[in-house]
Amino acid sequence: EEFVQWAGDYGEMMYDFETGFDGKFHGFELIYISARLGYEDAQLKLGKIYGKGSDIVELNYEKEKYWITEACKQGNDDAIDYAWINNIHLE
Repeated sequence: EEFVQWAGDYGEMMYDFETGFDGKFHGFELIYISARLGYEDAQLKLGKIYGKGSDIVELNYEKEKYWITEACKQGNDDAIDYAWINNIHLE
């Protein structure tokens, strides 16, 4: 579990601060893997990435909702706030 959190956090740092495509892509991969393994902060970040789109990922509101919902299911307060502010109806 500790590695999953590290991977998600490190991936987020890479995605947010790398300027080259490769660095952002590898950051996205780490976030995605960590989210799939249940790390709620990575699920929130992945939802935000899909909700905004980038040069790495196409805008996709369905995937945004899915990942935000997954983070909300775990009680992530930031995800709940994000869903409310962005009018994402949780099921």
